[in-house]
Amino acid sequence: MINLNIFLSFCENAGLLLALVYLYSLFPSYQRQSHLALWQLGMGTLIGIIGVIIMMTPLVFEQGLLFDTRSVLLCLSGLFFGLVPTLIAASCMAFYRYNLAGTGMLVGITMLCFSGLFGLIWRYFVKHKLDDISYLSFYLVGLALHFLLLLSLFLLPIELGIDAIKVVAIPILIIFPILTMVIGRLFSSVVFRERDMQVRLQEDFCLIVNLILAT
Repeated sequence: MINLNIFLSFCENAGLLLALVYLYSLFPSYQRQSHLALWQLGMGTLIGIIGVIIMMTPLVFEQGLLFDTRSVLLCLSGLFFGLVPTLIAASCMAFYRYNLAGTGMLVGITMLCFSGLFGLIWRYFVKHKLDDISYLSFYLVGLALHFLLLLSLFLLPIELGIDAIKVVAIPILIIFPILTMVIGRLFSSVVFRERDMQVRLQEDFCLIVNLILAT
């Protein structure tokens, strides 16, 4: 049974993930390519800020042991934004988590690093078809990621780790893969629209050239 407070806490986080999709859609691909270094720095910083805000509204299991959707954020950042923005974002979030200290600091930073790395590895295999990742693929990858992240709770003292898993395992394995699927598909739809527009522009250009040559 999912505790209502857990559900509401994670839903609040979901709103911030949606904000990232909106920010991504504001910058067409040609702008990203023409100002790549600036875009990477800016997006990495924005993702980091969103991540920190997410971490300010966590589900608190006990003092210093916090759960939120930072894993979804960094995984999708690695997938859609690549190495530099994800590294910047993860560094900002790790610095914030380090300053929070507490029982789960090591676990929290481990989750950050692993989530970003997971997304980057995923990107390596699907980089040229980001617009064609299925709902099922997003869901299964989200499920695998968060199952592995739950195992990191065994870095805690054994009794504390088991107690934490009992409380958060079911909500995380139900809600987080769904969030990964929904937010991921929204990102994919933005990429699809961009590539579709590029194809149309290329077709229009070729048509104009052919008309000029025919006259």
